Amino acid sequence: MLPTLVECAITTAVPGKDASVLEPPSELLWQRLREGALCGPGDLRRARRLVRKLARDLPAFDTVWIDALVQSGRITPYQARLLESDPAAPLRRGDFLLHDELGRGARSQTWLVRRGRGGPWLVLKRLQFPPEQLAHALQQAQTLVALARQVRHPALVFPCDCAAEEDALLIVSPFVNGLPLSELLVRRGRFPGDVVSAIAQQLASGLSAGHSAGLIHGAIRRSHVRVNGNGQAVFVETGCQSLCPSDITVHAPLALEAYDGIAPELIGVGRTVTAASDWYALGCLLWELLAGRPPFPTADPLAKLAAHQSHTVDDVRERAPDTPEPLARLIRGLTQREPEQRRAAADIFLEQMGPPSRCGLRTVARFRQAFDAAVPHLRTAQRAERWFWPTVWGTGCLFAAIILYLSDARVQSVLLALPARWTPPAALPPAGDPLSTSADLAPLPAPSPEGTIVLTSRGPYAAATIRFPGTLLIRAAEGVCPEILIRDQPLRIAAEQWKCEGVRLRCDRLFRGATPAPTLVDVVAQRVTWQGCALDLGDRGRRFPADREVVGVHWRTPSAEITTSGPRWEWRNCLLSGTGTMLHVERTAAQVRANNVLHLGPAVFLSCAAMPLDIELDRVTFRNSGPVVRCLLEDPTQHLRLRVSAERSVLQVSPRHSVVEVVAPTQPMLTEEAFAWRGDDTWLTANGTLLSWVNSATHDRRELPTDFFMLEGLAVGDVRFSGLPTQDPAASVAVAGDMPRHTTDWPGITTEGFGPCLTAPITPRD
Repeated sequence: MLPTLVECAITTAVPGKDASVLEPPSELLWQRLREGALCGPGDLRRARRLVRKLARDLPAFDTVWIDALVQSGRITPYQARLLESDPAAPLRRGDFLLHDELGRGARSQTWLVRRGRGGPWLVLKRLQFPPEQLAHALQQAQTLVALARQVRHPALVFPCDCAAEEDALLIVSPFVNGLPLSELLVRRGRFPGDVVSAIAQQLASGLSAGHSAGLIHGAIRRSHVRVNGNGQAVFVETGCQSLCPSDITVHAPLALEAYDGIAPELIGVGRTVTAASDWYALGCLLWELLAGRPPFPTADPLAKLAAHQSHTVDDVRERAPDTPEPLARLIRGLTQREPEQRRAAADIFLEQMGPPSRCGLRTVARFRQAFDAAVPHLRTAQRAERWFWPTVWGTGCLFAAIILYLSDARVQSVLLALPARWTPPAALPPAGDPLSTSADLAPLPAPSPEGTIVLTSRGPYAAATIRFPGTLLIRAAEGVCPEILIRDQPLRIAAEQWKCEGVRLRCDRLFRGATPAPTLVDVVAQRVTWQGCALDLGDRGRRFPADREVVGVHWRTPSAEITTSGPRWEWRNCLLSGTGTMLHVERTAAQVRANNVLHLGPAVFLSCAAMPLDIELDRVTFRNSGPVVRCLLEDPTQHLRLRVSAERSVLQVSPRHSVVEVVAPTQPMLTEEAFAWRGDDTWLTANGTLLSWVNSATHDRRELPTDFFMLEGLAVGDVRFSGLPTQDPAASVAVAGDMPRHTTDWPGITTEGFGPCLTAPITPRD
């Protein structure tokens, strides 16, 4: 009856064709197809045209029928291999139909399976055991399944069923439809720091939940973490390692990647996996995602084990300098050799970063979606010989033009007037020589040979030009609150580094000169640090046209090149007030840090025309302020690249402004990399907006959407201060707010950092 059924399925008359030449599949193949419920007579009938096309004038062997069924989608390539195997391999394991092989080890095999055609996708793992150990392993697996039913976490997938067959244990788990980290790492290299931070939050939170229920993963590695399309990283095969023998040596039948996260206390001593060994493996995994390679990159298992036993994992920032500081601390703590210290590092990280957020999911999801796009095809480069002589001729003409230009006496005079990189020019005005007629002001002293200027009296001092080839320090003597008054000329500083401590710089409100200086301080330096200083712009903006705004500090770097350390400006325990722009950064990308800073009044905190720009705010309070950041993008080819990290800060920005304003002639094209906001416990008042575009021609402002940007740690609501916005920092301490916070401390400034000079009232000169 069987051959008749097959022949009926495949020999239906086709006009113009001789159906007798189409041989049916063999009885053995048809029997295996029916036993596996892979296809029926109708499927064979629909596949006959494809079989005829593949076979042409050759006999329709079983391999042709199998190939046709694969191309028509009735069976998978893995099922085709099983059908062609000799001896015949089973298509089923128990009630489960095998669809694909996910992995294979010395004593294990993992498949993608289903119960029937319409059931959910599952993962079936087969673990081989000696007959005397199988009963004990089955009991352990049943205990694991029972405990797993009590834990629900999006980052954990546990076994949901188990059974025994002959010499093996079968474990069933839900299938996570995503790509493993091992595949993502191979395809695109090391991960960005923000993506790894989000993955670390998810995995650390899931691992902590599992440990709280007494469940140990035991096999944390790249291939056992999958990332789904929603951006969720998920541990798979959780708890399966605890069912296997625990002795980890070079002779253990493990995959090479399994040795990349072996905790030192597990090697060669027969101990079972613990929560501490899980944390160590997670730290090594995060290290590998950031660096693009394992902590100990060798192909020898013995060398890997010896390295884990005798060496400490290096700081990940040596390989990935852009790693966020909280993530670097977490990895350093998780990879400690002492097991008892690892859990504390994870608890601190989760306390600082908080639970996994939707923003983190979006970050990982965007990164995951990039793998679905094809890599653009690069055209073959043209031969260089074609352009060799034209390039040589053009280069020669360019050098000739430069030589002729530099031979001009006027150009020579301009170049000779420029200072060298860190060397002052041969002819300098006397140190401390004031640039304005300020006979009633004290002259600013000259720097010592070490580059130190100590202000021993209140002054006030007149602005001057100071140049020093190394590090210049201007500081107040102990118990003195000196002031530098700016009239018609700014304070000019040129040094490699400039440090200013305990000095108040402000404009002279009583100056009646023709034109006050539009800039209070003009700085040319690679790094600048202000500690315990005050900068007061006053309301001098009323004396200037609308297009000429007062600038507190105009900062330039000595050259356009970016060194390994990078240009950096840092405020510490400072008081900023007035109208205008506090700091304008020119020429090159930079990093600006502010720690315990009070900003009063409508001035712009920071304006910049060069990208990228990194800003770090820690305990900064803005009261009735203008924009925190104003990006000047007059060049249409320039794109916004802004990164803001805000911790425990309060942003009370005027309703007429936004926290970040982009000034450009046309609305900027914003990409996912254009703007990112990270941090924790930062408050934005309810009437404030985060991002807007200001038309540089009409000055119209338009709020920009921020839905597709990464925003973390920013809460919107009402905040109440201890007093009115005066120059006393104690009046600007946050005392109440309806936003959530992760610590008992209120965000914003703390008065302990401000010295007596900043809390003393300003006495105008008569």
